[in-house]
Amino acid sequence: MTNKDIPLMALFAKHSLIVEQLRSVRASLNYVTEEQGIKTILFSSAEMNEGKSTVAANLAVLYAESGKRVLLVDGDLRNPSIHKTFELVNKRGLSNWLSGEVQNLTDVICKTGIHGLHVTTSGTFQRDPATLLDSNKMNDFLFTAQKEFDIVMIDTTPMTAVSDAQILSSKVDGTLIVIRENVTKKKALKKTINLLQLSGSNLLGMIYNGSRKSVYTGYH
Repeated sequence: MTNKDIPLMALFAKHSLIVEQLRSVRASLNYVTEEQGIKTILFSSAEMNEGKSTVAANLAVLYAESGKRVLLVDGDLRNPSIHKTFELVNKRGLSNWLSGEVQNLTDVICKTGIHGLHVTTSGTFQRDPATLLDSNKMNDFLFTAQKEFDIVMIDTTPMTAVSDAQILSSKVDGTLIVIRENVTKKKALKKTINLLQLSGSNLLGMIYNGSRKSVYTGYH
């Protein structure tokens, strides 16, 4: 699985083992989010190619499948992929609303054809994405989105690559880190946890994205 071809297993392989395991992840997350009143969740990873976008997209589908109104946001303004996953045009998205090019928030919220699931794509490339994400307009976006949807899921850059993910982690209710078998390095994971602690983020846990399983573990 790569960022260029992210499969929606939750849609096209509903009875596969990995989708059943993702449903288990969803059930565990439901307990945590309801207990803590969490509505905005950030998905990140320590480094590239760990499957954060795959996990976020499939969990978004599963949450919608369970009857939730879900908004999946592509907050990776540098290397976006969510629009490809859902075959959406990426001419207007989060970056265009944050920069002021688009005035109406509803113009960057797209239907997907999956009942209950909407997507905000990354939008066209803008200079200095970190500044856009650290703006009051990003706060406004999250404030409005969580009033309109049951849960808002945001895919973003790897934590150790640039500051974007750290910025967003300080704005959301909770952050999940996706780690991958034989890919995630201990040093990078340790740095990721330190960055989250520095930003005062609420680390909800980690999702192990292995070749044959996806498992959620809470962080204590």
